[in-house]
Amino acid sequence: MKQAIFHVKRNHYRDKRTLGELINPDGEHFCYTLEDTVRAYGIKDYGNTAIAATSEDFTYFLRVMESPKYGRVATIYSHLEDGQPIVSHGGIRFSFIRCHGGNSEKDSYGCLLVAKNIDIDNVRIQGSMKTDLTEEVQRLTDEGYDCRLRVTNLPQAK
Repeated sequence: MKQAIFHVKRNHYRDKRTLGELINPDGEHFCYTLEDTVRAYGIKDYGNTAIAATSEDFTYFLRVMESPKYGRVATIYSHLEDGQPIVSHGGIRFSFIRCHGGNSEKDSYGCLLVAKNIDIDNVRIQGSMKTDLTEEVQRLTDEGYDCRLRVTNLPQAK
């Protein structure tokens, strides 16, 4: 099966939130991201921790799933356990991660927020890309691609 790898590149780290960019499988900018704090290996503060960065030989699954709160959304997980998506990587383990809109870490609760615009000075994003990302992942899946997500912690941007 062909793979379509999306890539989150983080490069703005603050006390309570982390900003980055989501690159599409063609290597082009897709949108901006905001997550909770990136923590050390094995450290998880429930609802306040960004997804663990991936390694060269590991990527997360990225699928469209139904959410009671958000409807159809792109969902990140590493494997299924008893039919339920589970994230188990980077020394931590928790249920799947949803990708949806929002402006700050107050909207994320551990999820990956996706948006059109970024405000570096105020460490915020805006203009939800939830629908765009969900549609792109669904389109690629329908075309027979196995959608994956790589996450990289880059050095702090200036």
